[in-house]
Amino acid sequence: MKKDILIDLDEKFSKSTINESVAVPGQVPDEVIARIDLVEKFSYGQYEVDQMTTTEVLQEYNTQLTSQINSLPDLDAILQEWSWRCDKGFPDYNSTNDRFKLQEVLDEMGIDLPFKRITEAPGDATASKKPISKKLDAINLFSNSFIKKLEEADKINQFKEYLNLFPGGDALEKVSDAINKICQNPSNESELVKIFKSKKNLKSILSIDLSSGIYARMYNIRPSGTGPGEILISWYVDGAMFQGGSVSYDIDYNGQHWEVKSLIPSDGSKTPEPIDPANYGKLTSAAGVRLTKDLQMFFDAIIEPYYENKLRDSIMTLSDSDTVSNKLMEILDIFERIPRTSAGGKTLLANSLGEMTESLFNRFYDSISQIHSKLPKSVKDTAKSSRIAVKTDTTDAQYWINPEDVNDIAKNAGTDKEISIKVGSEITDENKDAKIWLAKLMNNKFIKDPKYFVDSLRSIRDGFSEGKQGMIYLTPPGNFNITNGMTDFFTSHITRAAYRFSLKNQNRYANYKYAQEQ
Repeated sequence: MKKDILIDLDEKFSKSTINESVAVPGQVPDEVIARIDLVEKFSYGQYEVDQMTTTEVLQEYNTQLTSQINSLPDLDAILQEWSWRCDKGFPDYNSTNDRFKLQEVLDEMGIDLPFKRITEAPGDATASKKPISKKLDAINLFSNSFIKKLEEADKINQFKEYLNLFPGGDALEKVSDAINKICQNPSNESELVKIFKSKKNLKSILSIDLSSGIYARMYNIRPSGTGPGEILISWYVDGAMFQGGSVSYDIDYNGQHWEVKSLIPSDGSKTPEPIDPANYGKLTSAAGVRLTKDLQMFFDAIIEPYYENKLRDSIMTLSDSDTVSNKLMEILDIFERIPRTSAGGKTLLANSLGEMTESLFNRFYDSISQIHSKLPKSVKDTAKSSRIAVKTDTTDAQYWINPEDVNDIAKNAGTDKEISIKVGSEITDENKDAKIWLAKLMNNKFIKDPKYFVDSLRSIRDGFSEGKQGMIYLTPPGNFNITNGMTDFFTSHITRAAYRFSLKNQNRYANYKYAQEQ
């Protein structure tokens, strides 16, 4: 039986009663407001909420409010993406052209515009050219000499088809600008014609050297909504067509959909960067919401109460057995290695999971795995929290008893059959909190099955490539790699309230079990 009183909203409150109560500020208990909001605002089932205790309702309500806060737009990511797309490298809100770029970014992120929608690309002083109004005009963006060389190479029809399949926006405009700059050198112009759709196999990109020459210059063509590599692949490989930012994949290769990502750091470092899956990786996205909720509850309901109530000493007094006490001490030593705060040490993870580094993830998984492996029956018995109340003229107390004895009492209640029960120590406020906490720890899904953590991370990773043939990714100094699915990667950490993916084969992750087991 749960210790808190359950409130059935259907029974206690009619619709009119609720409205009347809410109409007078301060007269509705926090629990009732929380129950109503969980059902109405957060779409929980009425029956599910009715089965929750007061504590569970308030904890779940707090979790939902926290998730709502975490789901606010990532302003840093918006500003970074907006700056990257602006011609000057930084945004000017007074420029209609720059506001048009901001509109593109917000549309792609699914965020409502804070200004009136711009219906067509602007032509103010900060804009380079007016956008293409018709596909037939596209070929006129390129130099006459380049077009002539394409005709001589019998590639002009293929080139027209390439332009016709291009996505909208200013992508084609920026590509033509970059191509024309490369073509200012006649030898480079001839080289571009030579390599245009010159390969018939997607794997041929593995031979491309991006460190210098024509490929390095092609690699740095970055129209809005695309990353490096997509234009180069679509230019080089027959049958490969870049899609821009309007669909969920980057390259269509003869009907196969591929994701293209660059892991090359802008600072020239040799360490591959993690993949940012944008909105897909958000803690509140469909992909990660279940794991996020379970992690939040673990830190909120288990980690924080342990430290706030200083439970270690009282937990150690729960058993008179030296063997059990030693085992409890060993478990608590491991438990205290689980991170309590973000890497910077300033934010309690119970309040926000917005930042969790790879090392914190690794410590978490190692700790829950070790605790799981060190749970003998004696410790599990110590964590059982069944109790019996005794009240007479001289005694009013509660005592711990075995759950098996509870079953015997319930089974034989009202009969003449005699049963014997073993009565444990008297319940005090101190050992009650300790025992209830230990029971919560033993029954937590991460402790009962540590693989749940790894399986959840793997599921988030695999979902990113769902519906796609695989991943094409670039690693320093400029090498293409092709893999089916996401098996080269693992869900590595959380930053800016989003899950990220990193390469498994990096030396620094060799001993991270949660990484290698994904």
